[in-house]
Amino acid sequence: MRIIAGLARISLAAAMGASSLVAFGMEPAERILVADNSQVIQQWEGAGGQAPQIISEQDGGTRIEWHGGIAWDKYVNESTGGDTLTPQRNGSFYTAQVTSDLRGTGPGGDISYFQFAGTHTNDRAVLSNPSQISVFRIGRVGQGYKFEAGDVVANFSTLGANTPMRGLYGEGFLEKVYVGVSAGIISESWETLANTAPRTRYLRNAYAAKVDLPMGESTHFFATSQGYSDDSSSGTPGTVAGGTIALAAADGRNTTLGFNHQQGQFSLQGEVGTSYWKEAEQQSHNDQALVLDGGYQLSTVKLPAGNHDIGTDYPSISAGGGAGVKETYINASWPAKSWLTLNADLRHSENKADNSSATDSGALNAIINIEAVPGLSSNLAYSESNGKNSDGGRNTNKNHGAGLNYAYQSWNGGVNFQQSKLTNSGASASNSTTDTWSYLVGKTWSDANQAIAASWNLNLNLGFGTSRQDLDSGASTNGENTRVNLTAQHVRWGNLTAAYGYNTISSPTDGSKSEQRQYQIETAHSFDKQNRTGIKFYWQRSESFTGAAFGYTERKLGFQLSYSL
Repeated sequence: MRIIAGLARISLAAAMGASSLVAFGMEPAERILVADNSQVIQQWEGAGGQAPQIISEQDGGTRIEWHGGIAWDKYVNESTGGDTLTPQRNGSFYTAQVTSDLRGTGPGGDISYFQFAGTHTNDRAVLSNPSQISVFRIGRVGQGYKFEAGDVVANFSTLGANTPMRGLYGEGFLEKVYVGVSAGIISESWETLANTAPRTRYLRNAYAAKVDLPMGESTHFFATSQGYSDDSSSGTPGTVAGGTIALAAADGRNTTLGFNHQQGQFSLQGEVGTSYWKEAEQQSHNDQALVLDGGYQLSTVKLPAGNHDIGTDYPSISAGGGAGVKETYINASWPAKSWLTLNADLRHSENKADNSSATDSGALNAIINIEAVPGLSSNLAYSESNGKNSDGGRNTNKNHGAGLNYAYQSWNGGVNFQQSKLTNSGASASNSTTDTWSYLVGKTWSDANQAIAASWNLNLNLGFGTSRQDLDSGASTNGENTRVNLTAQHVRWGNLTAAYGYNTISSPTDGSKSEQRQYQIETAHSFDKQNRTGIKFYWQRSESFTGAAFGYTERKLGFQLSYSL
């Protein structure tokens, strides 16, 4: 469910005394300032996890801000098809969501903050657990330092740590040397950490640290160290409070050295890492990793290139490690003319877990602005990949496409075509050619003109697409999809959204068709000009694979009340 959220600022002078300010991490000031609505720092940042930026107070006061909102949904579900086809259950349900972002900004711009977001529901199709905390974070940020507790992200490097955890995070500068440290537990949620929800993996104790040293104006060298240890007492393979943990508990650690260099039109970044990894009661593994990426701006041509070589047994608490991948690439972007932009990409990839598997691929793309007709553009694209299977066979995938699109004033539209050819000597039954067409037309109406902004607008978009896949065996599959979207907005009445979708797909064996339909109507109204208090009504219906043995339907009717500070 979405929260209709507005932002406002309020003075908490009457609600919080000097002792409360000290507890929150700020020295009491002579007065508390009511914040100016025109200077809102930013909206609630959700799970993005970024701390607020420093804003200096020019008059020496302390500013208290509270951003937040609550939304309560009440709805009725009806469904057919059974437990295995749809997660919805028949009955009346509710869902409540709360967000809060409390901040105190001191005279020097240092900010103390507490952020929270949570959901509570009795609908198991929404949450398997009745309550879920999605964000819980307290911290302080100032000139040259930051400290956080709760939901933190140690984003240190590609081969090092780049992962969210629940714990502590701190960073700061010692002279010109940057130091960052983090420690905590990697878990699926706060609920699994508190043993109130089933786990699908062990709780993982983790730490990470980074030191960054500038060398001159254009170069930085850095070193990172990180590691983890699964808590084997947090579960046993097979059963964990009704969940399943498929992998054994493991310990891992790695150390990396890297650099960043930027000078003029040339940039180069590199990092090497060495690691240790061991599963419980198994032999330990050591491995290495290397990433090197660079780029050069040659007149109007951008030329990025790089090489990545990540060991199969290289453990990392990084989202960008890509264990077992070896890849070399180069690409180019060239705005050749005011009306023509060309892009190209070449790369060679290998799966190190299977040394006999490799892929060479390339892509070309041209974007053409037809200057004789404002808003009209065309795109041409071609890509091809040639791979070697682990059994020694070959596989190829060739794609080419073209499109003509228009977007000018109140009209938009387009026609696009793509053809894909797939061959694989190891699975010849899947060899196929697929043709896909898509069409779109849209129109906007409003009362806006050069003198006044729109007080109302109406948008209508119609889309249609077809696809046909012909297999080398002689069988074929046909598909069609239709989309209609209508949105309307009025400054006093509110918003209206209506959507309809229809899909069909035919069976390659007997030609029989399965159908899907989706309907949605949603209307929302705010009771005040600041959009703080609102109500929304919605109706949704989905009919999937009607006429088939695995068909099911879902229907939902409900309303939402929301309030924001």
